[in-house]
Amino acid sequence: MCQGLYFLRHGFTAESPQCLKGQSVDAPLSPEGHLQARAWAEKLVGIPFQAVIYTPTQRTRETAAYFLTPERKAIELPHFMELSWGEWEGLPRAEVEPLLQAQLRKWAEGDRDWAPPKGESLQAFQRRLRAGYELLLSLFPTGPLLIISHGYSLRVLLSWLLGYSPAWEGMRFHHASGRLSWGIRNPNGVFYLQSLAISADDWVF
Repeated sequence: MCQGLYFLRHGFTAESPQCLKGQSVDAPLSPEGHLQARAWAEKLVGIPFQAVIYTPTQRTRETAAYFLTPERKAIELPHFMELSWGEWEGLPRAEVEPLLQAQLRKWAEGDRDWAPPKGESLQAFQRRLRAGYELLLSLFPTGPLLIISHGYSLRVLLSWLLGYSPAWEGMRFHHASGRLSWGIRNPNGVFYLQSLAISADDWVF
């Protein structure tokens, strides 16, 4: 039996000015972020999720709250936390963008052990994402799952599932806040992407 896997990035956040959020910097959803989460909960109301999985951050907890029902298991799982950027976290987006581009170049060159100052390497990041994915499938081998996570986490996880490099190739899996991707895992474990980074307005099922 095929299994539906749904990957949602949390809604827009309320920090001002916009900064790089990872693990140490957290922010609640903005009013727009709450609207995004509510819209997705309404669109996906007919899907019998076996579980709603989210990370131990305020922004994913608030997003997940719109999907929780007495019938669904709620699992807070740290494996899908955002990449830790160490000393870069909290920097304004304009300031950090060149640093993120340099990070992508390091990844593209194959240096998976490189990490931002006091941050997390790509190798460590990939290892924990894979461990989380395998844990979920061992707990829920059938039935649809909703995973609420973060931008880089979804980019790297989908890159791995579909056989792409997480560097420049992985940019095709960019998720803006409040965007969802979903696909089907066949009985042999192969994942087939059906929709990539769509908004609730684009949902057709």
